[in-house]
Amino acid sequence: MVLMTTRQRKLLFWTACGLFIVLSPLVALYSLGYSFDFETGMPVKTSSLRLSANTEANVRINGVSVGSTSFFSGSFSQSRLLPNQYMVELQKTGFRPWAKTVRLQPSEFMDFPKVILIPDEIKTELYATVSFDPKTLAVRGGELIVAGGPDIKKSKNQKPSPFPAQLTLITIPEAVVRLASANQIPTILDGIQFDKTLPSYLDQSGRPLIQPIHAREFPGDGRTAWFNDRSVFITWAVQTSYQPFIDAFTTSSPVIFNAPIREVVWHKDGEHLYVLAGESLYFIDIDFRGAIQKYVIATDISGTIAYSGDHDSLFVQKGRSIFRLNVDF
Repeated sequence: MVLMTTRQRKLLFWTACGLFIVLSPLVALYSLGYSFDFETGMPVKTSSLRLSANTEANVRINGVSVGSTSFFSGSFSQSRLLPNQYMVELQKTGFRPWAKTVRLQPSEFMDFPKVILIPDEIKTELYATVSFDPKTLAVRGGELIVAGGPDIKKSKNQKPSPFPAQLTLITIPEAVVRLASANQIPTILDGIQFDKTLPSYLDQSGRPLIQPIHAREFPGDGRTAWFNDRSVFITWAVQTSYQPFIDAFTTSSPVIFNAPIREVVWHKDGEHLYVLAGESLYFIDIDFRGAIQKYVIATDISGTIAYSGDHDSLFVQKGRSIFRLNVDF
């Protein structure tokens, strides 16, 4: 057994003391959420990120796989990220990729609570054919309302439907649909009166300020989608529930489309929209952090659309045929 000399014991003692003095602040900073930034040469407060998706998917940050969303909850969290810009992606075979470029600030918690991955192929069936040109489609309760003529028949396709619920098909006069959906209550937006029955921005004397604009409110939480010929933007009347918060009375940047916008419909989660522009149907998010996700989910739509969140169905008109898309996202 080799015994240490007094000098060796003192050297070991003071070395341990030195390491304690040097490492204790680093350990304390680490426990408080700090990390060392080699670019700046300084300790910085780290950030964190959370994603919640509609399906299990691989998560990539700056091109590197860092894990996957939970099979049960669809969520994924990443902590101790240095304040910086990151490319965040979700990928899954059979689905279209989702990607955002985000910049994290020190101590920031960034939450994406309702990420939706769209299947490469959306199940579609011919739901009905009519002997007239429909002018209006609407869903109320268990009924799909087709306005414009007296005759309608279910498709004779004998293949099993991929949809668990069937809707009743009826027709009513177009005027009934128009009057039933009319809303006479004016809305005030930034001091400008907006009349939903006469869609245009009006000044105090009633003169139009810009081209006609239309509104689609999401029930119950104060957010509204506004659209004109080529653009869609969102206003929030109340603060959002996810971080970083979007303050009340915030207006988003517009989403521009190359074709005239004919209809805008809210998805049931209140975080996505269906936009019919030209003959193409888009599914877009309203989260303006990073790039807007804009997917084409149907084309060659000559008529209008109607959505039922209760049945996870989107009805689109192509000529005298009505198709049903399974949008159980």
